[in-house]
Amino acid sequence: MDNYILNMQVKEFKLKLFMSDGQVFEDLFCELMSTVNPDFRKVRAFGRQGDEKNDGFVPSKGEYFQCYGPEDISKETTEKYAKKKLKEDFKKLLDKWNGRWKLNRFSYVINDKYKGTPISVLKELTMLKNEYSEISFDILDSQGLENLFISKLNKMQRGQIVGINPAEVILEMNKYIINQPINDLDMLGWFKVINNNIQEKIIKLTKLRVENWYNFEQNYIVRDGYIGDLINFMSKQEEMKNEFLEFLKGKYTSLFYVWSKYFNNEKEIVIRLINKMQLDEFVIFKVTGFDYQSFVDESITGIVRMFNEIVKINNSTFGLDSLNVIQQSFDKVNQVIFYNKNQKNHKINEIMRSILESQNYNSVTVFQNSKKGFELDLDIKKFFESYPGNILNGDMLVGDKIVKILISRYESITEDAKVQFSPHVRTNHIIFLEEFLNNNDKLEIKKLQKRSNIAIYYFEEYNN
Repeated sequence: MDNYILNMQVKEFKLKLFMSDGQVFEDLFCELMSTVNPDFRKVRAFGRQGDEKNDGFVPSKGEYFQCYGPEDISKETTEKYAKKKLKEDFKKLLDKWNGRWKLNRFSYVINDKYKGTPISVLKELTMLKNEYSEISFDILDSQGLENLFISKLNKMQRGQIVGINPAEVILEMNKYIINQPINDLDMLGWFKVINNNIQEKIIKLTKLRVENWYNFEQNYIVRDGYIGDLINFMSKQEEMKNEFLEFLKGKYTSLFYVWSKYFNNEKEIVIRLINKMQLDEFVIFKVTGFDYQSFVDESITGIVRMFNEIVKINNSTFGLDSLNVIQQSFDKVNQVIFYNKNQKNHKINEIMRSILESQNYNSVTVFQNSKKGFELDLDIKKFFESYPGNILNGDMLVGDKIVKILISRYESITEDAKVQFSPHVRTNHIIFLEEFLNNNDKLEIKKLQKRSNIAIYYFEEYNN
């Protein structure tokens, strides 16, 4: 069983490496190293000085690490940058840090995604070894990180990094209860408490949404009242959480680690949310990249996703629907609508009807092909004509011009801070009936979604 679990954990770790670029890779590396060596210290970038080319180090040994997580190391331009970065980062690190804690060992941590380290980078490392013979140099690639993950961590430590797989929990449970359904009345009682707790928490979190407080007189007092209520609730939850984890620790080890991680991550999200809510709305945007509404929704969405994941694990383990999935979703709509050649009008009306029935609409904008157009059902047409609706000819606009139009209409926080906060309580829906945008344009619109309450629909015909 242990070998099976190890194989699952290694696969999950490899998947994390393949999915990690840039800062995400650095965070994964630091999480791994902090678990491998408690003396490891992550260096947080600060202001203009950044991290002074030190992504993490072990002060007692003089070991320093610099991370590079490219999307694809095999690209020629990426290889050149990797070589340049190695040399420049090392020399800056040596200049800034060697006088604080002597530099004895330098490791260039590179996420090659198992493609291998480029020869030019290895040659550059050799040149540094020859120039600084008193310092040890090393390359720590994806395979090297995997080796650390396997050899230096135990099962529970690996689980803290990659999570607990449902199959792993079931295997552990079957180790104690073979071919018998679990009927733990204490556990089922706890599940009822958890269900009530998460539902109450989501209600309190949703009260922080703009629509619940912004239009009140002295709205900041109303908002701060909601924050205070949330703080009190989280304080009470702490006692419940500790009792629940103590119960799990004695009976169900794997579930203990699953729930511990959930509660820790949830607490981190809520604390971050509470702290940011004390800030001016424009400062929230500058710090998080989201407007107020979007930041609250993103925080709630994170908790809902985590909880629904853990519900699957618990329900699979116990073979019954003992925990309830949270149906509420605060994700921004950014989806592709596929259609067959003769179904386009049907799909358009379907989307428009769903917007109407949701009662969550501020405006609807449709970008059409001027030569093709589209037809609406009579009831939808009346709605579209009576409510703020726009039809624009996307084929007559260049992609970046479309982006500029959307930013000018729906930007909730301006870059120059002249307008600091303009909440869009309801969603502005934007429908593209043809391929008017390139990938860069779509990326800019996705960034706009962080700052404004807009839903995006891209229509795409099936290619048979």
